[in-house]
Amino acid sequence: MAVVGQSQSCGAAMQELADKPCDVSLPSSVEMLRMIAESGNGAGRTARPTPLLFGMEESSESFLRAVQRGACGYVLNDASSSEVVAAIRAVASGEAVCPPKLCKRLFEHASRKASPQPVKVQRGPAEAGLT
Repeated sequence: MAVVGQSQSCGAAMQELADKPCDVSLPSSVEMLRMIAESGNGAGRTARPTPLLFGMEESSESFLRAVQRGACGYVLNDASSSEVVAAIRAVASGEAVCPPKLCKRLFEHASRKASPQPVKVQRGPAEAGLT
């Protein structure tokens, strides 16, 4: 793993992403993630780096906005450095990373989008039992 850039502003970060190829980007906010998504692939690159947000608050709204804007990882601000490194490695290998509470929120959100009507569960006879 190698760090290929570090920026203090959105503009400088956008320029670094255009100039230096990388596999994973670590935007510091959902707003920066939006800017990266809108910028295209950058100069001469065929693919945009996979975004992983870290140092984030446990906010369902922020998390869902990040996922909608293409984030593949969302690490909370209380994560240890080893947890952040593990998340970077996971995202680089094609996995998604998020805290369990927010993952549950994502399932609820996807379920509502897929089926706006409540699903009725058919119950069989009590003697059927579980297997």
